[in-house]
Amino acid sequence: MSSRQGLSSTAASVDGLPKLIVPEFNKTIDRLKVSTKPFARSGEELQNLYQIIDDFSRSDGVGAKLHSLLEHKSSQTNNWLSHDWWMNKAYLEGRDSVMIWSNPGLVFPDLKTLTRTANKEFVVQFISRLTIALFEGNLFDADVWT
Repeated sequence: MSSRQGLSSTAASVDGLPKLIVPEFNKTIDRLKVSTKPFARSGEELQNLYQIIDDFSRSDGVGAKLHSLLEHKSSQTNNWLSHDWWMNKAYLEGRDSVMIWSNPGLVFPDLKTLTRTANKEFVVQFISRLTIALFEGNLFDADVWT
């Protein structure tokens, strides 16, 4: 089968996919709190962050309004995320290289071609740099990664 036939086959089955659900708002807020905890540098900073999240998630807050709009969009389409939002945000609006900004895997070495030892060394070095960058707050500084 050619890759072109594979694409046709994949595209043809899109209509058979289930509707993309909108995650429950309260569960999303709970997950937000859990996922942001490692980024707080102190207990006070964490409490401030939680207060911002709580204000955002109040029943009369911005988060509830945005969630309502998201549910409305979901009622109008089978996939509230794809095409207009994903296509525009991930690919069309950005003026940077698509290869780097939408597929970060391309900036990593091909781990399949590395020796087992070199592969482990790369992973350890990457995790070390990521951890240091997170703790020092300079995750996006280019010199951390070079």
